[in-house]
Amino acid sequence: MNPRNIKTNISLPLILFLMLSISLISCSSNSSKESELNNNSKNIYNLNDVVKIGWKMKKGFSTEFPNATDAKWGFHQGREVAIIMYQNSDDAKNYGKISGSDQTEYIEPIDGIKAYGEKVEKTTCRGFAEYQTPYKLNINFENMDKTFFFQKNNTIFDQNSGTLKNLYSLSDTSQEIFDPPEAECPRREPLYREFIIEGNLVIMAEPLRGEDSTALIEAIEEIITKLKENYGKNK
Repeated sequence: MNPRNIKTNISLPLILFLMLSISLISCSSNSSKESELNNNSKNIYNLNDVVKIGWKMKKGFSTEFPNATDAKWGFHQGREVAIIMYQNSDDAKNYGKISGSDQTEYIEPIDGIKAYGEKVEKTTCRGFAEYQTPYKLNINFENMDKTFFFQKNNTIFDQNSGTLKNLYSLSDTSQEIFDPPEAECPRREPLYREFIIEGNLVIMAEPLRGEDSTALIEAIEEIITKLKENYGKNK
């Protein structure tokens, strides 16, 4: 028997096995990501369903999301959460996935500052050296009482009353806390960093100080759990 033929016969099956293994791993990874972004739920919600679980709806978007029936941002437990609503779960899965990806797109910083995709509407400053965390919302304290100090994203501690207060609820206005000028911003990123599709909704959220991607996804999943529980009670 020709030794060269033996080598060929052994190598070919091995190569085919390795190629199949790589393909299965790739499919598994993609499937895992799809599961992470889409719960495959057929529930049909309205914005009031989200309000009922504690979401404080504020304003709409300037961006027009294709085939969406509504889009609003607001606050839930100290973080900004945005909802893009579609007529059904299929539209949310097909069109919402694109819109969610567009609004959370992070890119390598351009000129060391701009780190968001062209379609991202809401951005914020992150990457300040004094806060060693991948996510950071900058707050201007210039006119703020000195008895307050920074506790976590959007939240301050009032030493006089001994209570935590959300910066967005300190007045009756719904205006957002403004970011510093671009020249003072070390890196401007998408405000929302993760999203999940639940039924006919795309739910996007900003991270609180110190949260990584995993923690943020878990926070969105907690919102979805509340939505499903409340939805079940009304059916």
